[in-house]
Amino acid sequence: MPSSRSIGLLSIVAIVVLAVGGLAFLLSRDGGDSGSSATPTRGASGTPTLAPETAADALSAAADRWDATDTAHFALTIDGQAFIDDERTIELRAAEGDIARPDLVEAQATIAVSLVTFNLGIIAVGDTMYQTNLVTGRWERAPDDFGYNPAVLFSPTEGIGAVARRVQNAEFAGSEVVGGRATRIVTGVLTGDDVSTITAGALEGDIVQTKVWVADDNSDIVKVELRSEPAAGNTPTTWTLLATNQNQPVTIEEPQV
Repeated sequence: MPSSRSIGLLSIVAIVVLAVGGLAFLLSRDGGDSGSSATPTRGASGTPTLAPETAADALSAAADRWDATDTAHFALTIDGQAFIDDERTIELRAAEGDIARPDLVEAQATIAVSLVTFNLGIIAVGDTMYQTNLVTGRWERAPDDFGYNPAVLFSPTEGIGAVARRVQNAEFAGSEVVGGRATRIVTGVLTGDDVSTITAGALEGDIVQTKVWVADDNSDIVKVELRSEPAAGNTPTTWTLLATNQNQPVTIEEPQV
């Protein structure tokens, strides 16, 4: 038969186990002394992180992250009409390439003139824009009214980060894996003025329906979708941007013309 000393020791151990278990339950339910109700998640490195408490928090964190991003690969697609010249004769259909802060770009764009589609090389070095000649393929200075420069994506006042901070009525709208990355979707609304610069004036109307896909692990902006709600009789336009390879090395050189 166990001694009274052994029984007493077992009782103490049992009390300690119950106390630790109860404390763990309270911490998991109430967030401990911090008072935070954020949901624990696990980042790419396996380090636990805290998911933003609200959709507005998620956008704020994503905007800060984008503003701290020095390079990225982007892929832009446009469903609808998006004119990039003053005469409204050149439509931008798609573009893909690399951008480097503050104002370097190298990309390939798909444009349409009337019913003919062309592939166009684009390089931007500061305010100087270059394009490939549609006939010869040689580099040349872009015309002054060429209204699309992807470097605007990194603009501190009109770029992706600034636009994310302007989203109104932000709400979570589920989750999705984009390019192998787990994301949370945030929806909201912007105005045509909010996105005029970043879309080269392609989206018309007072309301622009907005979706932003924010990476779970580090708040990278992985995808942005802007959809115009134009006046009756006009065609809606959807502007979709995918961003990958954030902060990976890129080399962009000014062409010889």
